[in-house]
Amino acid sequence: MTKGEIAAIVFSIAVAVALILFLDAVHPDRPTACYDGWSSPSIGRQGACSHHGGVREGGDTTPGYLLWIPFAAGFATLCGLAVWFKLFKVEARTSVDPMLTVIMAAIESKGRIRFRYQKKGNEAAEVRELSPKIVKFLVPGRSSTRCVVGHCHKANEERTFALSRMSNVTRV
Repeated sequence: MTKGEIAAIVFSIAVAVALILFLDAVHPDRPTACYDGWSSPSIGRQGACSHHGGVREGGDTTPGYLLWIPFAAGFATLCGLAVWFKLFKVEARTSVDPMLTVIMAAIESKGRIRFRYQKKGNEAAEVRELSPKIVKFLVPGRSSTRCVVGHCHKANEERTFALSRMSNVTRV
């Protein structure tokens, strides 16, 4: 994370907290109605509810859903500033691997593919024909490798091929 991103996060949080505190301060917890339910603009002054049975004890009579407005506004501000400062990195995948598209089409149609396969430590690539069954990740050690598993017609048995070693993939 860069210093600019950290500064943007700190700024966003500060603005959101300030907004929450400001909106909460605008509507502090204090009695807002007389005992009989009358809403008096004079509450807080002596004698404000004297003809209505006095000031209702028990604090704020604001409906509970309205008390969440400061927090919702602060959260919305935080999210808005995070988007403004591009703190969430959303990367859309616009390109699809053409080799994987051919393999997946062959799996769906139960067809065959032909490709050149470069074995590890072998200089010459071999032409293989495969009836692919599944594409999966193999995890040897710390890295993962995308592979295709299927019936190899050259070896006449099930084999696993790393996509990174395959080239010139076509449907047969």
